[in-house]
Amino acid sequence: MGAALEGVRVLDLSKRLAGPFASTILSDFGAEVIRIAPLHRAKEEALTEPILGQHNYYFTVNRNKKSILLNLKEKEGRDVFYNLVRKSHVVIDNFRPGVVEKLGIDFPTLSLINPKIICCSITGYGSTGPYASRPSYDGTIQALSGVMSITGEPGGRPLLVGVPIADLAAPLFAAHAILAAVFDAERTGKGQRIETSMLASMISLLQVHAANYFTTGEIPGPAGSGQNLLKGVVHYGVFKTKDGYIFITAHRSFYNLCKAIGREDLITDSRFDTQAKRRQRGEELNSIAQEVIETRETKKWFEIFDQTDVPYAPINTVDEVFKDPQVVHLGVIATQEKLGQRINIIRNPVSMPGVKKELEPAALPGENTEEILTKILGYSEATIDELRKKEIVC
Repeated sequence: MGAALEGVRVLDLSKRLAGPFASTILSDFGAEVIRIAPLHRAKEEALTEPILGQHNYYFTVNRNKKSILLNLKEKEGRDVFYNLVRKSHVVIDNFRPGVVEKLGIDFPTLSLINPKIICCSITGYGSTGPYASRPSYDGTIQALSGVMSITGEPGGRPLLVGVPIADLAAPLFAAHAILAAVFDAERTGKGQRIETSMLASMISLLQVHAANYFTTGEIPGPAGSGQNLLKGVVHYGVFKTKDGYIFITAHRSFYNLCKAIGREDLITDSRFDTQAKRRQRGEELNSIAQEVIETRETKKWFEIFDQTDVPYAPINTVDEVFKDPQVVHLGVIATQEKLGQRINIIRNPVSMPGVKKELEPAALPGENTEEILTKILGYSEATIDELRKKEIVC
């Protein structure tokens, strides 16, 4: 069985993370992704998008993709792009609002060239509204969306989530929408314009907190180490051991945890013998558990919790993650070679026949220009040379 999106061609005009990650997902399912970068970035590409010899972020987010450097500010460059649109299914961008219209590559224009084309724009705040023209970054979106207000310790400074969650959430939603639109285009013969924003995507992740706020009117505060995630949740969060920390999620395993820590008496204690009572006395129960847990080493608790079926996890550092036996078993790392160097990247987390098994190393900027122009568009060598002389392609 071939890859699920084999035969689907995606033109990716986006840069950095909140855009390229969407086409990375599609490429993992077999879509042919052509990364189109502005010609003027040819010299600065290595600085803005670190490549081989610096670190492999570039190769992680651009795996499986081909690359062409194209000057869209010139008519001849737009003509090349229009010709690619005729033979493609999807166009992705994360420009500021108004840029695609200024360049003449907006959906109304492209849909006249290819009625089935799907245009997906990923913005920071949305394409309209009072903040539409503001520059957006992961941190500004985490702050505005409310996510930063519930991250950190109570009474402390608001903190960023440890991964660029806004930069990652928007392209995840975008990839899902693109898949739906591709299916719809095959059924109706018509493409469509898709828009998602980092801000709306982050607010969508507030599902649990928003539901609680809409119901009770209470404003959620920082989750801390877990104990403050939801009001009244017991035995959920980070607990200190004799030599470190462990994360426990025993809010639904009260009896098991009581047995594990040798406090079976708590099960029949009239203060804690119903879930409602345990919620009311959550801090007291957490303190009792903490007093016991800090008397033994972390690894010892691993053994005890495994035997008593208490949900827990070690708090791994990034290097420990890739040594963890379950992570090793999942085979999340793919090793590639580029210019004689070995590169490790993270695989797509989905397991199904339609996901590519062999991931292709990311193309260097402009590496596939000639291939794209000759094999896809049928341009002659003389035409390509002329476009190069005019600095239309590189």
